[in-house]
Amino acid sequence: MRGTAALIFCACVQSHTVVKVKQIPQTIFFPRLGRNEKDCFQEKVTSDGWVELILGRLSGEAERSPTVRRRLVYALSCLLRGHSRSQQEFAKAGGFSRLAGLAAEAHSSGDAAMATKATVLLADLAAEEG
Repeated sequence: MRGTAALIFCACVQSHTVVKVKQIPQTIFFPRLGRNEKDCFQEKVTSDGWVELILGRLSGEAERSPTVRRRLVYALSCLLRGHSRSQQEFAKAGGFSRLAGLAAEAHSSGDAAMATKATVLLADLAAEEG
Protein backbone atom coordinates (compact mmCIF):
# COMPACT_ATOMS: atom_id res chain seq x y z
CA MET A 1 0.00 0.00 0.00
CA ARG A 2 2.80 2.48 0.87
CA GLY A 3 4.53 1.73 -2.41
CA THR A 4 1.34 2.21 -4.37
CA ALA A 5 0.69 5.53 -2.63
CA ALA A 6 4.21 6.69 -3.55
CA LEU A 7 3.61 5.76 -7.20
CA ILE A 8 0.31 7.64 -7.31
CA PHE A 9 2.03 10.66 -5.78
CA CYS A 10 4.75 10.47 -8.47
CA ALA A 11 2.24 10.29 -11.27
CA CYS A 12 0.42 13.30 -9.89
CA VAL A 13 3.53 15.42 -9.53
CA GLN A 14 5.10 14.69 -12.90
CA SER A 15 1.95 14.85 -15.01
CA HIS A 16 0.44 17.92 -16.59
CA THR A 17 -1.43 20.23 -14.23
CA VAL A 18 -4.90 19.10 -15.26
CA VAL A 19 -3.96 15.42 -15.00
CA LYS A 20 -2.36 16.04 -11.61
CA VAL A 21 -5.59 17.30 -10.16
CA LYS A 22 -7.85 14.76 -11.87
CA GLN A 23 -5.91 11.78 -10.49
CA ILE A 24 -6.74 12.69 -6.90
CA PRO A 25 -10.30 13.41 -5.80
CA GLN A 26 -9.90 17.15 -5.47
CA THR A 27 -12.74 17.73 -3.02
CA ILE A 28 -11.30 15.21 -0.57
CA PHE A 29 -7.59 16.00 -0.51
CA PHE A 30 -7.04 19.42 -2.04
CA PRO A 31 -10.28 21.41 -2.02
CA ARG A 32 -8.66 24.78 -2.82
CA LEU A 33 -6.31 23.60 -5.55
CA GLY A 34 -6.77 25.56 -8.76
CA ARG A 35 -7.15 23.42 -11.86
CA ASN A 36 -5.34 25.82 -14.20
CA GLU A 37 -2.60 27.12 -11.95
CA LYS A 38 0.87 26.25 -13.25
CA ASP A 39 2.70 23.82 -10.97
CA CYS A 40 -0.25 23.87 -8.57
CA PHE A 41 0.31 20.37 -7.25
CA GLN A 42 4.02 20.87 -6.64
CA GLU A 43 3.30 24.16 -4.88
CA LYS A 44 0.64 22.58 -2.68
CA VAL A 45 2.67 19.59 -1.58
CA THR A 46 5.77 21.71 -1.04
CA SER A 47 3.75 24.08 1.16
CA ASP A 48 2.42 21.12 3.09
CA GLY A 49 5.93 19.90 3.95
CA TRP A 50 6.14 16.84 1.72
CA VAL A 51 9.84 17.31 0.93
CA GLU A 52 10.71 16.92 4.62
CA LEU A 53 8.16 14.14 5.04
CA ILE A 54 9.65 12.07 2.22
CA LEU A 55 13.20 12.72 3.40
CA GLY A 56 12.16 11.68 6.90
CA ARG A 57 10.68 8.41 5.63
CA LEU A 58 13.92 7.70 3.75
CA SER A 59 16.18 8.42 6.72
CA GLY A 60 17.12 5.87 9.33
CA GLU A 61 14.71 3.12 10.20
CA ALA A 62 11.50 4.90 9.19
CA GLU A 63 11.08 2.79 6.05
CA ARG A 64 13.00 -0.43 5.51
CA SER A 65 11.19 -1.88 2.48
CA PRO A 66 13.57 -1.52 -0.50
CA THR A 67 10.66 -1.22 -2.93
CA VAL A 68 8.98 1.54 -0.96
CA ARG A 69 12.29 3.36 -0.48
CA ARG A 70 12.94 3.29 -4.25
CA ARG A 71 9.45 4.62 -4.89
CA LEU A 72 9.94 7.36 -2.31
CA VAL A 73 13.11 8.47 -4.13
CA TYR A 74 11.07 8.48 -7.32
CA ALA A 75 8.40 10.60 -5.60
CA LEU A 76 11.07 13.00 -4.36
CA SER A 77 12.55 13.16 -7.84
CA CYS A 78 9.17 14.02 -9.36
CA LEU A 79 8.56 16.70 -6.75
CA LEU A 80 11.97 18.35 -7.15
CA ARG A 81 12.61 18.29 -10.88
CA GLY A 82 12.00 21.65 -12.50
CA HIS A 83 10.55 23.21 -9.35
CA SER A 84 12.84 25.71 -7.64
CA ARG A 85 10.78 26.13 -4.48
CA SER A 86 10.80 22.39 -3.78
CA GLN A 87 14.53 22.35 -4.44
CA GLN A 88 15.04 25.18 -1.93
CA GLU A 89 13.09 23.25 0.70
CA PHE A 90 15.15 20.15 -0.11
CA ALA A 91 18.40 22.09 0.40
CA LYS A 92 17.15 23.66 3.66
CA ALA A 93 16.24 20.21 4.99
CA GLY A 94 19.76 18.93 4.32
CA GLY A 95 18.47 16.89 1.42
CA PHE A 96 21.75 16.73 -0.49
CA SER A 97 23.67 15.14 2.38
CA ARG A 98 20.74 12.93 3.35
CA LEU A 99 20.33 11.65 -0.20
CA ALA A 100 24.08 11.15 -0.57
CA GLY A 101 24.03 9.13 2.65
CA LEU A 102 21.16 7.05 1.31
CA ALA A 103 23.11 6.40 -1.91
CA ALA A 104 26.18 5.33 0.06
CA GLU A 105 24.09 3.07 2.31
CA ALA A 106 22.38 1.50 -0.71
CA HIS A 107 25.72 0.95 -2.43
CA SER A 108 27.25 -0.74 0.63
CA SER A 109 24.19 -2.97 1.09
CA GLY A 110 24.21 -4.04 -2.58
CA ASP A 111 21.04 -2.21 -3.63
CA ALA A 112 22.37 -0.97 -6.96
CA ALA A 113 18.96 0.29 -8.13
CA MET A 114 18.56 2.57 -5.10
CA ALA A 115 22.16 3.76 -5.27
CA THR A 116 21.71 4.63 -8.94
CA LYS A 117 18.37 6.43 -8.43
CA ALA A 118 19.72 8.54 -5.57
CA THR A 119 22.97 9.36 -7.37
CA VAL A 120 21.24 10.31 -10.63
CA LEU A 121 18.81 12.55 -8.74
CA LEU A 122 21.71 14.31 -7.00
CA ALA A 123 23.51 14.80 -10.32
CA ASP A 124 20.37 16.09 -12.01
CA LEU A 125 19.68 18.56 -9.21
CA ALA A 126 23.27 19.80 -9.36
CA ALA A 127 22.95 20.26 -13.14
CA GLU A 128 19.65 22.18 -12.76
CA GLU A 129 21.21 24.45 -10.17
CA GLY A 130 24.37 25.07 -12.17
